[in-house]
Amino acid sequence: MKKIFIFNIFFALTTLLTAQSNQIKFIKGNLNDKTQAVRQSEGDESIWLIDKTLDFALENISLLRNDRDLEGLVVAAVLSISSENVENYSFEQKTKLSNQLISVFNNFENSNTVIISVVNKLVSLRAELPTEYFSHQLNNFIKNVDINKVDSGVMRAVLNAASLIGNNETFYILFDFLGTKKYVSFENEITAAVSELVPVSINETLDIINNGTKEQLALIFDILTKNQKIPKNILCEIAENVLNKSILLVEDSSKVDSTLIDIQLSSIDILSSNKWTRASTIGLNFFKLAKGFYKNNFLSETQFCNVISSLSNIAPIDSISALIAYLEELNSQKENFEEVNSNVVLSVINTLGAIGDKTAFDTLLAVTYINYPENVLTAARDALAGLRW
Repeated sequence: MKKIFIFNIFFALTTLLTAQSNQIKFIKGNLNDKTQAVRQSEGDESIWLIDKTLDFALENISLLRNDRDLEGLVVAAVLSISSENVENYSFEQKTKLSNQLISVFNNFENSNTVIISVVNKLVSLRAELPTEYFSHQLNNFIKNVDINKVDSGVMRAVLNAASLIGNNETFYILFDFLGTKKYVSFENEITAAVSELVPVSINETLDIINNGTKEQLALIFDILTKNQKIPKNILCEIAENVLNKSILLVEDSSKVDSTLIDIQLSSIDILSSNKWTRASTIGLNFFKLAKGFYKNNFLSETQFCNVISSLSNIAPIDSISALIAYLEELNSQKENFEEVNSNVVLSVINTLGAIGDKTAFDTLLAVTYINYPENVLTAARDALAGLRW
């Protein structure tokens, strides 16, 4: 027992002397000595040395600009910062460390290694440190950087950071870069960042959708539909606005645009699969537009049937009258020996059956007296049997 007690005292003294030795080495040593002291430190000593290192570097950067030894010292200090230690910092300590790192980011602009290490460290500590001010610094960097001169590693680190701690201003800045030849080499990173920032930039996203060009609408919608992490309610709100805007663009154009039709069909699929009845009026407006598209061969039979069936999920109340009127139109054409697509008729009947409103009774009953194929007649009888009274 006595031996253990003596060993513990010896170990404690050794640790204390080693810590003091590293601190002394830092204070008295040259830049290489300081770097070695930082790398060898642990625990509270490491916290003390990191703080002193960052202050020392910022005080002397104007005299030692582009000095590799100073840059190596800073990188060693930044890499030594641990989330376990920072987690236990006071608010004042966290604020100071965040400000130190931001100052290093701004003052060591000629050192790619320093910038990358700071950016990566701040991203890794985003749960422990305040990042709002650094987000602002990232925005300034992205806006003002000479894309033809910046190191690709630095730019990718900044864009990755922007995707994780950026804000709505970041979203706007990066979206403007998309499709610009100047930024084509970073298109994947920019696209990923824009996609990640959508949940914190809903108003900005909707602004682009409702006030942007057809090209911008297609671009933002393509980005959004590829992001599996966007919450369903946000995706549906966006799809609703995209569908509405695309309808307006079609109505204002003398030409039917296949890109807009693709966007509309994708929007309808999203709204239908999530039963987004808030878009009831818009869904019904698109159905009316889709009838013309189908008639003029801009929609395939399958596409048009999907639009019809979506109404039971998107507009189960508002669409009843429109579906009844359309089925009456098809019945009239069939009675006049005009060509009627049986699958389209089936889709209308099944959709009315799924909605189950009794006002469809007369029109569904009329189907059973017309010379339709047996599968259409059977569907009409099934729909009649399922109406709610």
